[in-house]
Amino acid sequence: MGRCGDTRERLLAAAAALLRENGYHTASVEALCRKAGVQKGSFYHFFESKCDLAGSALDYAWQQQKALLARDFAPAVPPVERLVRHFDAVYREQLALRARYGRTLGCPFYRLGTECSGAHPEIAARIGKIIAAYRGYFEGALGDAVHAEPGLNGDPVRLAHWLFALYQGLLEEARICDDPEVLRQLPAAAARLLGGGRSESAAFAAEVAGDGYVAGVVN
Repeated sequence: MGRCGDTRERLLAAAAALLRENGYHTASVEALCRKAGVQKGSFYHFFESKCDLAGSALDYAWQQQKALLARDFAPAVPPVERLVRHFDAVYREQLALRARYGRTLGCPFYRLGTECSGAHPEIAARIGKIIAAYRGYFEGALGDAVHAEPGLNGDPVRLAHWLFALYQGLLEEARICDDPEVLRQLPAAAARLLGGGRSESAAFAAEVAGDGYVAGVVN
């Protein structure tokens, strides 16, 4: 049993883990308390309900995710490489999660957003803000890419929306099919989407090949 002073933190960490593993509806208060190693009374001292804890746990998980995004999307990294780094990091993360939990988990934010969109609109609204902020990293990288690559045309915001939807769609497919290898399509698919011209596709493919992430050629 941990110190009383870290009870809230342990509840947040436990909730973030259980919500990612099992979703909202199967993560009971009892299971949350058991995973955190706290009594039910301690739970209700910090949170009014499971919904209240879930909202705070989403913020907790997002702060952790932002630390990883800051690494992958560092401004000093060339724009295309930022995307390649992130795709690679997500693929490796999904492999590790599958090894730990026995199945592919996908994106916790999209999964919970889908699950809670009807019954818990307040959680869905919170996730909507997280997703918009997440997509902002793609917008920043593509904005820099458009500025640096004269041949890459288009509105970075619109391009980011398309690319992020593709990214999340493949993550969801990987979860449903329990196959992280689906994610190895990401760089080539992104090159196809963004590379209206061959030069941009080739540039993206070159970054991918240099990273050793995908063995394939983007035409």
